[in-house]
Amino acid sequence: MAVEGTYEYECMRAELLGIDKPDYEEFVKNKAERDAAEQEALDTEIMREAQSQEEEYHQVGGKLNELNNILKSTQKKINSFAAPLSNFLKSKIGRPNPNSSNNPQVNECSQHQMASQEDPVENLGSNQPQKSSGQKISFDPTTIDNLIDKFDQAHGSMESQNKQMKRFLK
Repeated sequence: MAVEGTYEYECMRAELLGIDKPDYEEFVKNKAERDAAEQEALDTEIMREAQSQEEEYHQVGGKLNELNNILKSTQKKINSFAAPLSNFLKSKIGRPNPNSSNNPQVNECSQHQMASQEDPVENLGSNQPQKSSGQKISFDPTTIDNLIDKFDQAHGSMESQNKQMKRFLK
């Protein structure tokens, strides 16, 4: 049995319908035009998907940058609040506060967090989908890696700040 879309299939179809068989050269020309139109529609859809996905990556990256900036600000506030309070408590109680800025654990957490937040992250805009000569879309895998790094950085910062606040509140 002939596969739909082939010349043999069209000949059998014409025979069953009682119409003239299509001209082979015209059939090949029409098929090439249909195939080109289908490929163009497919390429257009792939480009739309790629652009949509790239926009989503940028949105996620922007939100993660915003979250990391908020966490930096929160860390600065924790540090500025903890130091005067610990000094006040030391003067009133007469003993060192375990949450003071002299505590190596707090300093280590703060320094690690601030250093990790200042690491430059590559710009996501440079990872645009590219059309090669074969009309294929390729993404730079570092885009997703950058998003994962930003998420890990935010996660680590939140954990560190939660630990600091728990120690501070005890």
